[in-house]
Amino acid sequence: MLLSYRSVYKTLDDLNQDEMRLAGLRINPVTNISATVTYSNNLKIRKIKDVKAEPTQVSGLPANARITYISWSPDDSKIAFTNTTQGGVELWIIDVAAATATKLTEANLNANMGMPYTWYKDNKTLLVRMIPANKAALIDSKKISLKDRSFP
Repeated sequence: MLLSYRSVYKTLDDLNQDEMRLAGLRINPVTNISATVTYSNNLKIRKIKDVKAEPTQVSGLPANARITYISWSPDDSKIAFTNTTQGGVELWIIDVAAATATKLTEANLNANMGMPYTWYKDNKTLLVRMIPANKAALIDSKKISLKDRSFP
């Protein structure tokens, strides 16, 4: 069993992030994840068969973790999750038997439309949606003056 812990309220920093609105989506243009997502900040594993045992702290979690999109591998031996940093979304994996977390990617996942990865049935491979390295910068409409805009 995986126990996830989170703060009761969002931080002021989370509430103060810019967001783009597109067809009902609210997207953070810097991190490429939904602006409405709720983050966990700690994970622990507990063996279901041993009811009286204390949960085991997952070691190796990122500092100041902002965890979301948690998913077990098909054979339940691994758990994948994303961690959102100031610059984007990283992919991490937990070895359940060892209760250790390892970072797999840099902060370049595309989580704008939800779960940015999918497990393959081999329990080892993940299909991951990533931001292209040559992605053009977004246009910030707040910084464009009316005289710079062209109207039909």
